[in-house]
Amino acid sequence: MKIILYLSIFVSSFVCHSQSKINARNFIDFQPFYGISNPNNPSFSGRGLFWDFYKYDQLVGARMRLGRNWYVGKYEKFKTILQVSWFESGNHNYGYLFNPLQVGLGKKLIFSENHSIETLINGGFQFNTDDYLAPSIEVGFGCNLELKYVFKNGKFGFYWQPYATTSYQYIALNIGLNL
Repeated sequence: MKIILYLSIFVSSFVCHSQSKINARNFIDFQPFYGISNPNNPSFSGRGLFWDFYKYDQLVGARMRLGRNWYVGKYEKFKTILQVSWFESGNHNYGYLFNPLQVGLGKKLIFSENHSIETLINGGFQFNTDDYLAPSIEVGFGCNLELKYVFKNGKFGFYWQPYATTSYQYIALNIGLNL
């Protein structure tokens, strides 16, 4: 709770003292994803270096995310993004996943009123289950990278989780709407 309080004080002081125009938008994202357990240990075989994917648990699933972006910056074509994902939930072939709060920081490069590119880094707590019927909950922290092309009220891009203290790492397709 103290972390949320400190974060809100930091954000409000940054926003209140900035002399730039601030825009805020809510968003909803849908992410079909693929995950793999422990992909950092590639194996060698007689045919060359590659991952033997059959040795790892693999996930396939989808999740939904709701949140808000704040765009701050003096420049017309380059804005700083503060992102808060209030809710992220989904399921995969082994169980469920839930991320209650993730905070991110990034940049937005604006080409025109209806076209831009966003890059973000997010982090937050994650909850995963390993079974639908008798779930055991795995709690951890994850750090995610995003690259999105934004057009009018829609967006399309990629979401990658290269670091997580939970068992799986993900790569996802990000399809969303700015509300």
